[in-house]
Amino acid sequence: MIDRLITAINEGDVEACIEMVAALDEQDLGRINEFRLGYVKDKRAGYVREMVPSLKKELGLVTEVKVAPDVHTLLHHLRRLSGDDEIARRQRFEAMSIIVFSVLVDRFNVQDSQRNVLRDMSAMTALLDEKLISPGSVSMDLYTAHDPDPEKHYRVREVFLEAPPRRPGLLLRDHPLPLRRSRSGIPFVFDPRDKDLFQSVLKIWKQVKTAKAKHDPFEVRDRRAFKFVGLTLGETRRLIGEFVEVLEDAGARIVPDGDNLDEPVGAADVENLDSSRNFRVAKIMVSWNAAWYEFQFTTFEHDVNAEYSIGPENHNLYKLGQAVRTYLPLLFPTWAYQTVEAWDDALLEKLRLRMIQRIGWNLDPPRRKRKAT
Repeated sequence: MIDRLITAINEGDVEACIEMVAALDEQDLGRINEFRLGYVKDKRAGYVREMVPSLKKELGLVTEVKVAPDVHTLLHHLRRLSGDDEIARRQRFEAMSIIVFSVLVDRFNVQDSQRNVLRDMSAMTALLDEKLISPGSVSMDLYTAHDPDPEKHYRVREVFLEAPPRRPGLLLRDHPLPLRRSRSGIPFVFDPRDKDLFQSVLKIWKQVKTAKAKHDPFEVRDRRAFKFVGLTLGETRRLIGEFVEVLEDAGARIVPDGDNLDEPVGAADVENLDSSRNFRVAKIMVSWNAAWYEFQFTTFEHDVNAEYSIGPENHNLYKLGQAVRTYLPLLFPTWAYQTVEAWDDALLEKLRLRMIQRIGWNLDPPRRKRKAT
């Protein structure tokens, strides 16, 4: 059913949408009306605020769709809107989009609920706590010195374990961190991250539309995700070795999924066109107890670059590029939203500059000293 719903919204097939809703039983409709419609409307608006806040007015739901309390009200709008003017096209698309997305979220939650995701992540964390990670954590401040030239993207030049003296020509940042240690004493930052239902359905939509998934396009294997950040490359490599040994002893299946930690020879995920060769990471997929997990291993230097560099390795800039090239055209096609001329590179560059300003660097290049005359 999920593939038929995605096809219906991609093709603007109103009749197919109406037929599929008619096939839902009262229990399904009650659950969708009570829990999914509001969730999807809120997540849709939140995605706009996160990715393209300057367009939140242009991309907001029309009033009739925004205040619709249930699926039948949205179906009423679909049936009565027969014109082809801009307002009718937009309202018709939004009504169908909210219905289809709500049903997709509901169906996917039945298939792999958020509660199950957190349950599995809790079980994995318990395994790692028992076999890999020493009890307790310690707070520690690390420091980075960044190149001040915007053309060099403010990347990390040096990492310091203690507060350094001021360095002329470099910009310093302080990073308070909660550090864990492996059983052998390797320090690292441990960051669990779960992908919610809205993000998961977006990814399924993309995988079905592009047909580039390495596996079943209706399967989202990175819903259960963990990131390990080692202080140095050598320590990170040793941590990976200890991790693999623990998981193999627990009966897990280990599947390497890209590794460019040592040299920037290319993106870790070569099939992801938005991924940067400067985003240094080793990815490992793990199948354990009938669930897939994604583990990322990186170094502190590369993790800071993913947050503060203004180059393509910056995670928020990566998500923006992915949004403009893939997800925003699906959620807000220009045939329905004529206030957006095109989801293209020109718009992406404008949005990128605004996001860079939010990162907090001064975008004015350093002034060159005049030569004495």
